[in-house]
Amino acid sequence: MESYYLTEKLELFSDAEFTGFYRAPDQNFAELNQQELLQVLEDNESKPLKDYREENFELFPGELFFEKSFQQTEESIEFVKGFFKHFKNLDITHCQNILERLLDFIKTVGSHKKLNCRFEVLSGNSCEKFHVDEVDARLIYTCSGPGTQLKLADDNTIKTLPTGSSIILKGTQYPNFKLLSLHRSPPIEAIDVKRFLFIADYV
Repeated sequence: MESYYLTEKLELFSDAEFTGFYRAPDQNFAELNQQELLQVLEDNESKPLKDYREENFELFPGELFFEKSFQQTEESIEFVKGFFKHFKNLDITHCQNILERLLDFIKTVGSHKKLNCRFEVLSGNSCEKFHVDEVDARLIYTCSGPGTQLKLADDNTIKTLPTGSSIILKGTQYPNFKLLSLHRSPPIEAIDVKRFLFIADYV
């Protein structure tokens, strides 16, 4: 992963020569299948989550976008647990994995800024252009579907991360930010699959 300026050691995240932290899928990782994701969408139509941002929700018809902001770590943990209590057909193992990665993110970045957390089920090409986020840092964990794509700032070779992997990427607001690599959502519209993501930002 060093070729994309990612480190697999949390303690090296703040090093200016790394663009972020990479965590490979756990050996016991079991991908959510497409039928399970369709069930999540159907469940949300019959019994919708109450506290979503309606203006954002309407931008993703037939998909799922559920986001909340927090000042306290404990509240973000309860947010994750609450999502899995709502969608009871989801394997609780995914909840445990997300919580591990969220705690890694909180411990590693440690920003005093607001923490945004969201769950998404996507079927379209959401971020087609390679970019860097205008945040302190972002956690992206792919539970289902292709992982995030990366490229170097000075090279067009594209790497697609595996399903079940997670990354913590520095944003433009991170102290001493250095542009080393960029990322994007993989284009999935043409292959007719959905992605299930957990994303957290310090903004």
